[in-house]
Amino acid sequence: MKNDFNKHLKLFDSLNVYCWIAGGAIYDFFNGDTSNDIDVFFKSEKDVKKAEALLRKKGFKLILNRNVGALYQSRNGIKYDLLYISKTPEHLFHSFFDYSICCAALDNKDNFFHHEDYFKHCEKKELHYVESFPKSDLVKQKRLKKFIKRGFSIDSENLLRWLEKMDSDKKVLRKRGLSMKEIPYIKLNNLKFNIIKTKLKD
Repeated sequence: MKNDFNKHLKLFDSLNVYCWIAGGAIYDFFNGDTSNDIDVFFKSEKDVKKAEALLRKKGFKLILNRNVGALYQSRNGIKYDLLYISKTPEHLFHSFFDYSICCAALDNKDNFFHHEDYFKHCEKKELHYVESFPKSDLVKQKRLKKFIKRGFSIDSENLLRWLEKMDSDKKVLRKRGLSMKEIPYIKLNNLKFNIIKTKLKD
């Protein structure tokens, strides 16, 4: 696993900043697939700007600017989504990710993080809803539809939790718009699940 992802993380070694890969690329690895879309997370906007400058210097092409980062593509077609929406993998899982099957990460210190039931849920292709940060109906529906098309199932308990969260998010978003830049500063209370951290060996 280290060898598969270190080639991506080592792109940013010269910056001397903390970063990690999380989400779909990790899931694909454990299911025997090679992902060409790598989400790389950084602790701050400043670190992302450094990473952007480095990739441009290496000849990467800017595909999309985001308010929390940017998407770049290498000459061989690999896309790197550079993002700053959390200060640690643990905080990212608890504050932003929507399903337990997304909650896995490898950082540039050889630490592997995952939801306590990550492997069980991935093996069974079950969607367990864990989202905290408010998101729009469109985003939620698009994400759920994508996973169901990929063969995942969601039980009535998790679907009800998803629907109730949709209703509460509407109320929150009606009161005021929320920026993803706020996510790193969310204080987490009553954590819904445990996270396993493992130091990978050579």
